[in-house]
Amino acid sequence: TDTWGAARSQGRSHEGIDIFAARGTPIQSTTQGIVSKVGENTLGGRVVVVVGPGGAGHYYAHLEDYADIAPNDWVNAG
Repeated sequence: TDTWGAARSQGRSHEGIDIFAARGTPIQSTTQGIVSKVGENTLGGRVVVVVGPGGAGHYYAHLEDYADIAPNDWVNAG
């Protein structure tokens, strides 16, 4: 189901593409770029943010675990 623009709490709207997978499925970056965050937040739980070409942020949320990555690391797509 495409939920782009759907209402979220606190007056927000959904501005992402959700890709669901079975628990334990490894996550691969959709872009090359620099890791800007590895940590937790109140909306996404465990999250990773990769800043790709042109400064676009790629936000990975609701993760079960993290790879061996840290802010300022370079990642390749896939």
